[in-house]
Amino acid sequence: MANKKKFISPGNIEEKVKRKENSFLALIRRYPGISRQNCARKMGLSTFNISRLAPTLVDKGMIVEGESDSGNSCGRPSTPLFLNPEYQYFAGIDIEAEQWRLAIIDFSGNLVYSWNRKFLKRQSRNDYIEQLSELFNQAIIDAEEKWSKVAALGIGAPGFLDHDAGIVENYEILPEFKRIPLLDICSLVSGKPSFITHNIFCLVTHSLWKKDGAENEVIIHAAIRSGVSVAFNIKDSVFYGKNWRAGEMGLSIVNGRPLQETAGISALKRRLPDLSEHFWHGDPKSIREALRKRTVKKIIVQAMNDIAACLANAAAFLDNDEIVVYSPLFPCRNAIWDILEEAFGRYRCVQGLDSLKISCGIDVEFNVAVGAALYALECQYPRKTPDRDN
Repeated sequence: MANKKKFISPGNIEEKVKRKENSFLALIRRYPGISRQNCARKMGLSTFNISRLAPTLVDKGMIVEGESDSGNSCGRPSTPLFLNPEYQYFAGIDIEAEQWRLAIIDFSGNLVYSWNRKFLKRQSRNDYIEQLSELFNQAIIDAEEKWSKVAALGIGAPGFLDHDAGIVENYEILPEFKRIPLLDICSLVSGKPSFITHNIFCLVTHSLWKKDGAENEVIIHAAIRSGVSVAFNIKDSVFYGKNWRAGEMGLSIVNGRPLQETAGISALKRRLPDLSEHFWHGDPKSIREALRKRTVKKIIVQAMNDIAACLANAAAFLDNDEIVVYSPLFPCRNAIWDILEEAFGRYRCVQGLDSLKISCGIDVEFNVAVGAALYALECQYPRKTPDRDN
């Protein structure tokens, strides 16, 4: 009897090709002008494979070829590859206790439109739902023809998020902001495929795409905005934690109280109502003058000490390269930053650990919204399935 050959399934070939294309697009997005040869090397594929992929994506209008580098004397001239920025747009929403923001990016990941409004405190859940719908509708009208090119929407949610249901269960900073079906609201208003995650993960996504070398590093990202949150970039991946629960450092108990109740900007504003907006936007002169007052200095020093302690504890578990702190309080180095940096160094010393670089992140207002748009782009063109329990 003739031996029958064992059938080995090639798996879902179409899916494999799609992920290969998505990885190719992601690489060009990160390194505009990259050559086929360098793409092949970074993806671990043959140049032949890449040479088959490129024309397909050119024909689809997704990538364009630049002029060949005739100055390359070794072998054939390399042709730089770029994404076609006008192929599709993606939108991102960032919501916090005081602001609602929308950003639209092109296919290359560059910001083409932004819109923000005050997010007002309301008296009931229904009032918040109505406000969210109104703001989104206004932003779409204002965006005009740019909105028609949007392929998908990403949402950076605040508070305690049920990721699978797309519901904000609770946002402690706004007592009536409970059981808000944020994903359903945004899907209904936008009419686009919509994806939701916690806003701190959007900030990390932004950093992964925009910070040079971030894909090779382990970085802790801390956001001191209305509340306080922390997330991790670990070697080209966002760390989501068990059931998407990483990032909720604001709920950590410090001196008997949640951190965001003592160190979040909303909490600090309630405790220091007489300080000017210049102070809250990190103006060095306003901060120096305010810190001359004993009461102000005591509250700010305690808040920065609490944040530094939590950051030091988080960093003690990771062999990380850097901590980046984002806040409207730190658009540049100022006296409050000096307090935080000194306290963090002191805690590292007490822990018996080496010094660790802590950096003041550039507080670009729309970073999180752009990160949410990039998240939507990644969901539409996934390179891999996110590991929710990583």
